[in-house]
Amino acid sequence: MQEVVKGEVKGEDREAQEISVQTISGLVCNGPGACVLGLFFLKNTLWIKQYSIFKHLVMNVPFDSFISQLTEQLKQPLPGKEAHLPMIAPARLATYERGYNLEEARHSSVLLLLYPSAASVLIPFIQRPVYDGTHSGQISLPGGKMEPEDRSPEETALREANEEIGIYPADVKLIGKLSQVYIPPSKFLVNVMIGYQLQAPQLKRDEKEVDEIIQVSIDDLLKETNVTSIAVTNSQGLQFDAPCFFLENKVIWGATAMMLNEFKWILREMMNN
Repeated sequence: MQEVVKGEVKGEDREAQEISVQTISGLVCNGPGACVLGLFFLKNTLWIKQYSIFKHLVMNVPFDSFISQLTEQLKQPLPGKEAHLPMIAPARLATYERGYNLEEARHSSVLLLLYPSAASVLIPFIQRPVYDGTHSGQISLPGGKMEPEDRSPEETALREANEEIGIYPADVKLIGKLSQVYIPPSKFLVNVMIGYQLQAPQLKRDEKEVDEIIQVSIDDLLKETNVTSIAVTNSQGLQFDAPCFFLENKVIWGATAMMLNEFKWILREMMNN
């Protein structure tokens, strides 16, 4: 196949160009040297520009300015279903489209925490231990079920983050939330809270509830090459292909992937603005 992206790209834009070339390498050519690119090429050309803009945003804009822009973006209508659909396994789409009976849903919250690093902004995730249960071994945001003493979903998210990875609630400033996500196997209706810390926290895992803490940069989250699909077996023994993120050599699928894709969607909207 002929190279479809022309010209020399230098510096931080080169990585974005290489990502796009890899993504469109499977295009079909129609006639001598004429490639049918259509909207697919347009999408990936825009992605080169967006990814470069985002790297510039993260690496050259102070963290507090980045947070200020994100806070304003979170005041806009959330993409919700539109962002969730690409990360739902085809085998589950029909059930998702029909909707769920939430009368018996169990309320829970997770925390999507942002903090600065030398070259990016990081989000901490946890890997659950392997056990005989619904979410055995899975990657998720820190969080859990709402307890009777919790006065709000926000309080649940902060309490659970403190218990699971040692986050101090007083150090976290909450700036918004994502759309709720329902998890049919466990019947959890999950509230997704977004917050930040001005400095990287000293993370400490709960040895009973957390097998590993994984820190993911948001520029890695935005790379299209980190989205793929895998064959999974869920807690009920059903096997199916599921879209997922592959980040820090970890597979993130299911409800957490839906949450991440909505956050990714919001970041891209912020770049466009």
